[in-house]
Amino acid sequence: MSKRKQHKFLKLIILAAGTASTIYCINRFISKVSLIKEKLKIDKGSFYNWKYGNVFYTKKGNGNPLLLIHDCTPYSSSFEWEAIENALSKKYTIYSIDLLGCGRSDKPAIVYSNFLYVQLINDFIKDVIGEKTSSISNGFSSPLVSMACTYNSTLFDKLIFVNPTDIDVLHKIPTKRLKIAKAILDLPLIGTLIYHISTNKENVETLLQEKYFYNPFRVTSNMIETYYESAHHGYGNGKYLLSSIIANYMNTNIIHGLKSIKNDILIIGGKHQPDIEETILKYKAANDSIKYIILDKTRSLPHLEVPKDFLTKVEQFLD
Repeated sequence: MSKRKQHKFLKLIILAAGTASTIYCINRFISKVSLIKEKLKIDKGSFYNWKYGNVFYTKKGNGNPLLLIHDCTPYSSSFEWEAIENALSKKYTIYSIDLLGCGRSDKPAIVYSNFLYVQLINDFIKDVIGEKTSSISNGFSSPLVSMACTYNSTLFDKLIFVNPTDIDVLHKIPTKRLKIAKAILDLPLIGTLIYHISTNKENVETLLQEKYFYNPFRVTSNMIETYYESAHHGYGNGKYLLSSIIANYMNTNIIHGLKSIKNDILIIGGKHQPDIEETILKYKAANDSIKYIILDKTRSLPHLEVPKDFLTKVEQFLD
């Protein structure tokens, strides 16, 4: 190699190293700044030392156990139940969990799958709760609970699904294009930067106001800050859950399992959640014993948007 080519090659190496260093610093800066307000505290909770990572949870109240499981997204955490868990704790022993890859729990660099969470939910009930429990699960977590109950129904009592994921969506499988997208997002520097950009505070605010809530004026700054912080706990490692969701690794066919469940099931739907009535009919087609109610003027998070109405329906079902 000539000296001229060596010089050009050296310049490229220096440029690449400088670019990588800059991206690394940007990623670290975003991660640290996003946690400054410390919305997700750990002082009132505990950690379950699970085989794939430490899982944060809180316990409060007295009575029969009730497990609260938030939607399974990088933005989500047990904060989702803030508006109702104190009221519920007057009648039940409430366990609120941050799923692996979410909130204050560890976010290991692994492929997140339906069966991973099925194991986590069942192990948590056996090791931490220690007795049969009822549960309330939201969004993508409802199919996880249905599969967990299918594998070991003796761990569960009554089940409440809040706006469960469409059964047809759960049939979608990984494709070559989606696997490539996952591989890019999983990259150490570029992937983390893409993740930070896609989960910036403005996007979180838009998500809450336009997709999660029917009335955007009910979205508070505290909600925005908390969802934003949840996405950035773990120095961008929430990207591994997001990439697994994007690539459909979280999906599985739940119809056969749903048919076999003998437990009482209630679906609570937000009236303005897209296609919720069609989704409920698909669940009832698989298990005709499923009951359901629709809450007016709500979307994805009725427990945050109309907590009093939500509590009334929950208590009527559980009592």
